[in-house]
This record gives sequence, structure tokens and C-alpha cells, in this order.
Amino acid sequence: MSGYAATVETETETKNKVGLNLLLEMLQTKRPAGSKAERRFIKRYLKPLGCSQDGFGNLILRIGDAPVLWSSHTDTVHREGGTQHVVLEGVIARLAANSKSNCLGADCTAGVWLMVEMIRAGVEGLYIFHREEECGGRGSRFIATRTPELLDGIKYAIAFDRYGYQSVITHQFDRCCSDEFGVSLSKALGAASNSIPEAYLRIRPTIPT
Repeated sequence: MSGYAATVETETETKNKVGLNLLLEMLQTKRPAGSKAERRFIKRYLKPLGCSQDGFGNLILRIGDAPVLWSSHTDTVHREGGTQHVVLEGVIARLAANSKSNCLGADCTAGVWLMVEMIRAGVEGLYIFHREEECGGRGSRFIATRTPELLDGIKYAIAFDRYGYQSVITHQFDRCCSDEFGVSLSKALGAASNSIPEAYLRIRPTIPT
């Protein structure tokens, strides 16, 4: 039994390592909104998942019937497309000391990576990878104005585009969710990370964009 447990643990460690390597690989791409780099990123990492694309290029995938929307965006605020040198220190990704890049690009590469892992794990919900969000929310605006029926039946929407490490955003120009939902999500995330829920996340009522 102990040998079996050790084997299972090794497999888990291997999966974690593969996942971190994928995140590191994704972070090495600089993807300004509408750039060839953004399109190459989509072709390499998202198209193989079976996502469809709408008229603007947003990538959409439905798994099961859960009334929840998971979202992130495929572009970053890099000034130019291409690659950058990122190093992994333990479980922390950082720009290399010799990197001339203007940002890491974890917004929203970390969110995209998380959604990819959720899709592979079969987590139910409607997945939307928005295009060109860093230049005025163009991808999400297209859905809101052209294809709002896509969101019919959705009761909950989670955007993996958090502010810092300890935040649940309840307002952005207008209310996005109730404080009760924000507190509930904070407690769930805190429990998942073995942290004290109240200390793990702070409810942020207003966040500038």
C-alpha cells in the first residue's frame, strides 16, 4: 500500500511540474492586443482544446450544463510582440534579470493557464477567452452588444483577472456581484489554500482599470 501511495504522489508531482512548465512557456510570449503574437498563442494553446471562435475572435467552449461563466483574456499589455526570458524560482515566475520586457504578462496569462487546466480536468461551465481586452475590453464588448444570448442561463461569472494576490472584485464601474457572494468566494478560496479565509482575500469595492 505504501508503495502504491508513493507512486500516486509521484504522478501528482509530475502533473504539477508539467503544469508549471506550461505556465512558464505561456509567460514567455508577449501578446499585445490584436497582434500576430496573440493569434499564434491562440493557435498553439487554445485551438487544440476544441474552442470555437465568434465574429470577433473570442474563443468559446462549453462543458456540461453548469450555469457558470469562466473568463480570461488572451492579450497582455506588452509594448511589442515576441518572446521574453522568464525564470521559475520555486513556484514563482519572474522576468529574468537581463529581460528588457516592460511586464511579466501574468495578467491575464495566469488566468488563461488556469482555464486550460480546468478544461483538461473537465470542470463544467461556459469558458470564454476574450480577445483584445487590454485596449478597451473589445472582446467582451462584442459579446455584450452582438451576441448577448450566449450568456442566457448564466447565473455566476468568474473572471480570472484578479488584482494582486488577495482580492475579490465586487465592483468595476458598476456592481459585479453581491457582497455576500464575494465573501462566500473568499471563504471558499481561503479554505482551498488552507488559509484563514478572512485573511486570504480582501473584498475590493472599486478597482480602476
